[in-house]
Amino acid sequence: MPEKIDVEKNPKTPKKIDASFHIYPTKHFQNDTEFINFLCSFSGVLCISNPYTKKEIIDYIARAIINYDCKINTVRMLSGPLDREDGGKQFFQNYKELNKKIILFNMSKDIPCKIKVKIKMNYDEHARYYFDRESVYNGTGTDQIKHGDKDDFDLKNDPAAIEDIKNDFTSNWNDKSNYELTDENWQNLLQAYGKDSKKAFCEAIENELNSDKKQ
Repeated sequence: MPEKIDVEKNPKTPKKIDASFHIYPTKHFQNDTEFINFLCSFSGVLCISNPYTKKEIIDYIARAIINYDCKINTVRMLSGPLDREDGGKQFFQNYKELNKKIILFNMSKDIPCKIKVKIKMNYDEHARYYFDRESVYNGTGTDQIKHGDKDDFDLKNDPAAIEDIKNDFTSNWNDKSNYELTDENWQNLLQAYGKDSKKAFCEAIENELNSDKKQ
């Protein structure tokens, strides 16, 4: 059964406080704090669409839940193939590390929240969104937060845009060709990446696939 993601047919103006913020190049502590506060503005199910999801987002979410009054209990992240022209080097390293982080996060008894990540291989849009039942934001990723790359997290107020963003996420999340990042799906993800890769697999992926064939 497809997972249902709560999408209001007639989105209203968000009731919650506006958690929009600006990333400053030299204010790293402030940027970090603002992002934690931003995460804490959500509750229930948090959906994130970011084609370049990195492992650091897990640490931010864990900090928000453990150290602050953050009411998120489920996180669904939609990510992409990263780089199609390096033979999967970034894909292999990034998602190996991210998967380890997710496993540890989901096993923790101190965190009343579970995270799932699904990877869409033809995900090449630049826009990144964060949303729960009440609020939708256009934002950026953790690399920009860490490095102080000037950018913004902005609250969306256009009902038509809000509905489009939520419906698009729901469609991609329920698409069976977008595999969840798990140990069980790792081989499927590597093969799916290879179908549209512009280069032959890197050595790390070739070694892993060959190793599995011998077993």
